[in-house]
Amino acid sequence: MNTKISALVGIGIMSVSPSLAENARFDAMGGISIIDDFSHVLYFPGSVNDFPDQIKGTVGTYSDTAGKSVEYFGPILGKKSIGKILNVGFIANTQDQQTGSGVLRSNFYNRARSFLRTYSADTLPSSFPAIPHVLLGLDFDKINLGFEGFYEEAHFKRLVASTNSSSEQELSNVGVKASATIALGKFWLCPLFGIGAPSLKATTGDTAAGEIASTKSKYMTAGLETGIEWTASTFVMGAFFTNEAYRFGAQQSQSPDYNIMFCDMYAGYTTWLLDSLFLAVEYDLSLQYDDVVNTGYEFHDSYIYHGFHLGVERPFKVKGLFDAVIPRAGIAYTIGSISEKPGDTVIVYPADASTMQLNSGIGFKKDVFQLDLFVNIGNWNGVLTGPRTMAVTLTIGLSREFLEK
Repeated sequence: MNTKISALVGIGIMSVSPSLAENARFDAMGGISIIDDFSHVLYFPGSVNDFPDQIKGTVGTYSDTAGKSVEYFGPILGKKSIGKILNVGFIANTQDQQTGSGVLRSNFYNRARSFLRTYSADTLPSSFPAIPHVLLGLDFDKINLGFEGFYEEAHFKRLVASTNSSSEQELSNVGVKASATIALGKFWLCPLFGIGAPSLKATTGDTAAGEIASTKSKYMTAGLETGIEWTASTFVMGAFFTNEAYRFGAQQSQSPDYNIMFCDMYAGYTTWLLDSLFLAVEYDLSLQYDDVVNTGYEFHDSYIYHGFHLGVERPFKVKGLFDAVIPRAGIAYTIGSISEKPGDTVIVYPADASTMQLNSGIGFKKDVFQLDLFVNIGNWNGVLTGPRTMAVTLTIGLSREFLEK
């Protein structure tokens, strides 16, 4: 597969479908993301009002776009009700090692680090440290509101006493997301809006660069999810737009002007067959436009990602060690293409498809505990080494309402 297409497919899987490295149940069902699950709070903070009090955490491993094995611990999600209206929660360990951020989808962090490295040997960590996001929900029955506050920062400081020289670097991203859940009978709407300010700030007293700072900083996202429920079926669709723009400047030079736009859409259908088999299908579409403009040259790249997902699960009530056992299986298939425009030259690469992913897993329920396991059986490395992609999610209910959900 073309290297650029491999990276594109990775971007699509990690950004459009909130399944990979986030929830073992979603993964086992082929990357289905429209299932009614507390992990919905990762994208819609208003969902903190819709689920019982609980803590959910995931650990696992996967192969990144370069084929390197990446172990992860997270995300970890939590929610606690305070009275009938107020709900509080948190989101922890959501950073993406490939973008350096748990919020931004572009290359802001990596590009900012590279710009700093031009003027100083000091280097920041490869990604923002995992600082928990704070959730606040207000439940007004038919209309619920939710807010998520986030702050990401990587900081480095050095002082040489003998020469009285110093170097200080800081990359940060601060912002808030807000969403609502509006129930209209069997029909619902979930609008979303978020803003942020990714920025670079540094002083290098031991070099001629002096002050280094962001001269442009913008992050904005907006979207809407809608759905309708029938007796045993649900149809969900959503669309989102995200724009990130940034530029860095020093006394001697200025970085290119970066402007990245994402358009994400998805639609899916879930239903119960014969009252026992749960079936889910989903289609994802992601469009990315990456513009890099500097004095004397321009680059305009566009990416398209298609994702097709099919998943099933079958709960079995049992007696003994567990209350229920839930086998799962799924298929995921992705197609991506890319076009480049360096200057006045246009290069269009042919569409390329990833290998079809065959996933499986199983869930176990016991009182307020649920353990979900996922294995990518289509990515098995060997008899002894096993699969290169797997995950485990543990959910612990914190109220009796969890048992009734």
